[in-house]
Amino acid sequence: MPIVVLVGFMGSGKSSVGRKLARSLGATFIDSDVKVEERLGMTIAAAFRQFGEMYFRKIEAETIEHLLTTENAVVALGGGSLEDEGTLELLRGQFVAYLDVSYGVSMARIKGDPNRPLVQSEELESRYLRRLGSYSKWAKVTFDADRLTTEQIATALLGQLREGSDL
Repeated sequence: MPIVVLVGFMGSGKSSVGRKLARSLGATFIDSDVKVEERLGMTIAAAFRQFGEMYFRKIEAETIEHLLTTENAVVALGGGSLEDEGTLELLRGQFVAYLDVSYGVSMARIKGDPNRPLVQSEELESRYLRRLGSYSKWAKVTFDADRLTTEQIATALLGQLREGSDL
């Protein structure tokens, strides 16, 4: 099982924190979005265009189910992955860390990124608000990703893991 699962909205810093934390732990870092793209053989944006969001979410959930069996890994989940009930069930017993980013900071970080198909969605803010409950519900720890740097979050998370002897 993974050591840590990172959740949060787009632009919260999951991949940056995950890489730093994995390096400190001597663990493998896995970005679920990258693994989904590898499985699909195309970018997430292309998958959204070609197959639609429902198909993408199905492949994402299947991929995450496999990833959460990986030993000694830090896994960053896609921002919308917690909208899948099956994925939520898989998080039981996992050490989940939530990187809490405000909507404004998230948008400033991701604007113009062509690899994020939902950025142009008119309902993006409502998606953000809808997802907040799942992120906080499943998290064992929460970090303020607006105020803290990715290095500070990784260091604090490492400290919490060592104190809680989850290593």
